[in-house]
Amino acid sequence: MRNARFAVILTLLLVILTGCSKNVRLYNEAKKQFQYGNYETALRYNAESLKLKPNYQKAQELLPQIYPIAVKTRLDNIARIKQANAANKWDLLVPEYQALVNIYKTMGELPRLVHPKTKIPFTYETADYKPQLQESKMGAAEYHYQLGIQKALQSDDPDVQREASKEFKLALDFVENYKDAAERYAQTRKKAVKRIAIIPFEDKTGDRARFGGIADILVDNVIRTLIQDKSTAEYVDIINRANVEAVIQEQQLAVSGLVDEASSVRLGQLLGAHEILTGKILQVDVVPSRITSVEQKESA
Repeated sequence: MRNARFAVILTLLLVILTGCSKNVRLYNEAKKQFQYGNYETALRYNAESLKLKPNYQKAQELLPQIYPIAVKTRLDNIARIKQANAANKWDLLVPEYQALVNIYKTMGELPRLVHPKTKIPFTYETADYKPQLQESKMGAAEYHYQLGIQKALQSDDPDVQREASKEFKLALDFVENYKDAAERYAQTRKKAVKRIAIIPFEDKTGDRARFGGIADILVDNVIRTLIQDKSTAEYVDIINRANVEAVIQEQQLAVSGLVDEASSVRLGQLLGAHEILTGKILQVDVVPSRITSVEQKESA
């Protein structure tokens, strides 16, 4: 019974010590970030420290140093942005007001703080910047929406339509379901898609028997790279390899599936491709596998 009681006391002591050490670590990190000028990061660390131990004096005394300067920094940025009055000012204002909203959210989540020595409760002035944040998001959405319309009307060129679609997407990023931006995004994105034909690479290494599949491997790697890049894949339609090879055979454009530069233009027209990707394999360097031997000795 005595051993069990001792184990319980020891466990509680370990829990308390663990909580204290984490609390101190958070405070130390807050102090370090404050010295670096990362005021909002410092505020978050200090707030977490106070949540663990509301009466921690050092963290309490650091708090009134951090949050006013964090707020002032953002307000100064806002004043400069408004003074400059750039065309994209709403884009710049959104993160500033979002930061202010986050600062006061962090402050609002703090427990009641009373100084352990003076017994004076900690107080601060509250502010609500959500209306300004919403106004900035609406302004940014309208700015990109209008840019999208302007670019969409400039030309049917896929590159221009791609830029237009990006503007409509930005509008939707700022305000979900903004006007008819979703429909316009779909329309311009459809016009922006480029059909790409990848023609089998010509192997000029002179050793096809040894590197017979290298051309296919390279093509597969190119396709994989295009697909994995989300910003590119959204505007790319890779023509099926079977269709490419079928047209090559039907038109007798080359022997053994190889296409020269002149015939590749004709092939692109037949496939309805905006761009053609082809290449030549001039050299293949093989790096031999490194084998490491380890000598083991058995002890008698």
